[in-house]
Amino acid sequence: MKKIPFDLDGYEISFGYARRTKIPTIKIIHPKTGITIKPFYSVNRANLLERIQYETGLKDQYIEHIDEHFKEINYP
Repeated sequence: MKKIPFDLDGYEISFGYARRTKIPTIKIIHPKTGITIKPFYSVNRANLLERIQYETGLKDQYIEHIDEHFKEINYP
């Protein structure tokens, strides 16, 4: 899994693909509080971003940065 390379209000978000199906997967960790959100799957980027925001409570500006990063690397 690869980390998103910028500060996300303390959260570390890693992304990759499921082994056999190549479905995008996300893992979220907050190192300061020790909160780990189990990896989850999503079939499209809009749902993925909504789920990240729901799980972390990140502001819209962070979600926009994540979306831009995913677009740059052609993440589905």
